[in-house]
Amino acid sequence: MPRAAERARGERAVAFACGLLVSGAIAAVPARASDGTIESASPPARPSWTLTTLDLSLTHSRPLAGDAWVEEEARGRRMSPGTQGDLGAGLAYARGRWQAGLLWRGRWGEDLEAQGRFDEAFVLLRLAGISARLGRAPILWAPARYADLLVSAHARPLDHLRLTGAARRLPGIGGGGEAETFVAYLDDAHRAIPHPLLWGMRARWSPIPELSLEAQRTILMGGAGRTRKLTAGDLWDIFIARGEGTSGAAPGPEHFSARETDQKFAWQGVVRMPQRTARALRLREAEGFYIYAGEDRFAGLLPMAPARAWGLRVHPAAGWALSFVRASTACRENIWYRHKAYTSGYTYRGFGLGHPMGSDAKGWELGFFARLGGGDFLAARLARETRGHYNVARGIVPGGHWRWSASLSSATGRARVTAEVGAATAWGGDLDGSRPAEGIARVSVSLVRPAARPAERESLGWSRPVTGLAGPVP
Repeated sequence: MPRAAERARGERAVAFACGLLVSGAIAAVPARASDGTIESASPPARPSWTLTTLDLSLTHSRPLAGDAWVEEEARGRRMSPGTQGDLGAGLAYARGRWQAGLLWRGRWGEDLEAQGRFDEAFVLLRLAGISARLGRAPILWAPARYADLLVSAHARPLDHLRLTGAARRLPGIGGGGEAETFVAYLDDAHRAIPHPLLWGMRARWSPIPELSLEAQRTILMGGAGRTRKLTAGDLWDIFIARGEGTSGAAPGPEHFSARETDQKFAWQGVVRMPQRTARALRLREAEGFYIYAGEDRFAGLLPMAPARAWGLRVHPAAGWALSFVRASTACRENIWYRHKAYTSGYTYRGFGLGHPMGSDAKGWELGFFARLGGGDFLAARLARETRGHYNVARGIVPGGHWRWSASLSSATGRARVTAEVGAATAWGGDLDGSRPAEGIARVSVSLVRPAARPAERESLGWSRPVTGLAGPVP
């Protein structure tokens, strides 16, 4: 084995071990099952592999004008004009305290070579009140997809080791609690500091089932030639943010020590309407959230670079639902997702680790969902984004875009068929915003087995409920 490769592997192992030694205590609270009880030690009667999904989709995209750079992006993939096909297959395994998951996705099309990869491949162990997951899988913290400021599904899922735990009642302060920490290795050689680590942690407290308060934090650290220089004392200083953002004078990793990191922090509050109040208003449920985040340095008690997101979701008893989410990373004092040492930005293989709209941007998304009976449903989304001069994800392209989509899904036997149409138009693109508008239209048909019941939250881009402590998920 070449010496460079052996050294990189050694750095990876040392970083994982040191990071988890420092942060493992954060998650040291008993894990709970989804019904609120402590995890049972008894294994299932018969371990087996289960087919979780088998899906096939065909998409045809046609430029409306220009070169159509506003295509959909997700999980580290971009769509190009023309006809594309996607195939996915997922398997899950459970045996006692062990679980495993595999999700493979392949893609082929007119302007790209056939490609395939495992989007998810992990093993999970529940032991002594802790849920430990090792492998590749998505990490999602925000209540809604469009509000992911710190970690999102925009880039491909990360290779990581994650510890999660939850307690039904916290001693001394009451209420339920949940905590999580992870260390991810970014296998990305084409950046200013190759192969850095992403260290994340969060803690949630629910004083009552209808309210949750959460603190979140991510740290981009280390990298080739830097991780092995970190000592236990350095890791502690990084954890308490001692000297954060004070070293170095000019942009570039050569001006910063190995202890320099790119840190982000967020406060998140989620409130759900009590069931009695919701029934009186003829609602099935309603909830709202607010996220206030900052990065790098503080000006007094507030961060120099704030970002915000908030959203509302209303689900009347009549069978339809409406949601609205707004997010902003625009501020004058500093630039989100930018760092003087990590000059490649808060990215993984060219895709943002945080919100997909990137730096110096504002946007909102409106979603609609309606059940049509018999397992059929209709969903629609409308979104608008504007970007300034300091957008890392798009380069220096001030402007913005509109995006809309509508889909009709129907259960047929053991499968579900979904047809979707959508379009996006953009403006701007030059420093003076003079580039003409461009856009793309898209038609997609997908077939999924098994025919799972349509999820209203998922169709609106909202994640699982974060109040009431639903328990750790794989």
